[in-house]
Amino acid sequence: TKGMTRSYYIDHEGKEFNKIFLAEGEVASAYVEILVKIPARLNIQVLEDTEVLAVNFRDIESMYSRHQCWNQVGRKVAEMFFIVKEQREYEFLLLDAKARYLNFLKDYGYIKDRIAQYHIAAYLGITPVSLSRIINQTKDQ
Repeated sequence: TKGMTRSYYIDHEGKEFNKIFLAEGEVASAYVEILVKIPARLNIQVLEDTEVLAVNFRDIESMYSRHQCWNQVGRKVAEMFFIVKEQREYEFLLLDAKARYLNFLKDYGYIKDRIAQYHIAAYLGITPVSLSRIINQTKDQ
């Protein structure tokens, strides 16, 4: 309801890879892990003072069976996660770092000033130094 989070993975060397940033009104979840019932691989960190509404997945499943409207809400959340995943895959497979940064601005421009540059660099899969270069190249665009 208030604040911002980042969802990220940590590799075996301790390096962090940001998956998504979420602000007010968005759903933060280790959704795949919940669905396949495995321990969470995804970490969620608050980046500023945050207020959240937490729901147990068993309660959500119960609501699905009792009220059709919750099935629609669940489908919309799943669709949102799928769209984000497909977009990220497309960007990493087909776009260079500068194009990924420009897409980041398009998708997250409204909250970019609330995110530390090193988190943005980790999201883009580049170093903070590379991000600084790209920012300087794109200032007039």
